[in-house]
Order: sequence, then C-alpha cells, then structure tokens
Amino acid sequence: MGRRSKKRATGKEFDDLRTEHGALEDKHKRALADMANMRRRQAEELKRATEGAVGRVAQEMLPIMDSFELALAANSEHDALLEGMRMVHSMLEDLLGRHGVEPIHAEGVAFDPNHHEAIGVEPRDDVAPNTVVAMHQKGFKLGDRILRPARVVVSQGLPVTEPDPDPEGEDSTPATEDSTEDAPSGNE
Repeated sequence: MGRRSKKRATGKEFDDLRTEHGALEDKHKRALADMANMRRRQAEELKRATEGAVGRVAQEMLPIMDSFELALAANSEHDALLEGMRMVHSMLEDLLGRHGVEPIHAEGVAFDPNHHEAIGVEPRDDVAPNTVVAMHQKGFKLGDRILRPARVVVSQGLPVTEPDPDPEGEDSTPATEDSTEDAPSGNE
C-alpha cells in the first residue's frame, strides 16, 4: 500500500497564505464599500433629478396659484364661481404639497435673504428691526431648494432723532461774509 505523503506547511508558507488571505479579504471589503457608495450616489442623483423635474413643474404652476390667490382676495358677488375657484386653489395646494413643495413662512419671522426677497422697508417700533411685516407674494421651496423666495416688506428701526441742542431756537452758527456775497441783491 502506498502511503500518501502529507506535506505540512512551514511557518513561512503559513504566513504567506495568511497575508494573501488578508489581501483578498481587504479587496472584498473595498469592493463592497465601493458598491455601497455607488448605490448611495445613484440614490442622490435620482433624488436630485426628481426634485429638479418637480421643481420645474412647480415653478410653472406658481403663477397659476398667484392668480387664484388674487382672484380669491377680490370680493366677488358670484358665490358659486368663488367657491369653485377656492376648490381649484385648494387642489393645486394639495398637489404641490404631495410633491414636497412647501410655502415659505414669512410674516412675523426674521428676514432671511436665503428665503425672502425684500421689496421694501417700513420704519416700525412695534417689532424688532429686520422682521418681515408684510408678504406681497408667497415663496415656495422643494426640500432645501428655493423655488421662489417670498417677496416681503421688512421692518426697520425708527430713525434716531437727536435732541435739539438749542431749545430756544437761537441760531448758534455765526453768519459769515461769504454767505452774504452769494445772495442776490435787489440792485441788479
């Protein structure tokens, strides 16, 4: 009977196999990480593309919303027409909301140039400076993307008036000869 010879791995061969196994295991982990990163990037690109498409449609719909809001703000004697317009306006709001389009809240909040477009300032002492006091057109956002900033009027602190240094009304600035030379005379 022939006896098979069993060859035992030497210490160096064992170390070489362990190193090769470690390298293959590292390669496998890197491939898995690359695949996970690729999936994440694809999901982000799909989200951006979807938001872009919804954003374009929403931007085209915003003037329609504006028109409905103007019509609804006007008092009409035609109750049925007004009620129909309210229903269509509500449907448009719901549609935009289902696709992630949200209005930007403006009145009573601090002015944020990333969300608001200031179209005017109003001196006010009843609110803090740089507070939105009126909204002329709603703004809308889709996620973090601003589709249209809210057009607003912002409060401004009242101008500081200095007290009159001469309460009796006397002019403390002396008249000079130069100031009288330029005055027109009645002799010419």
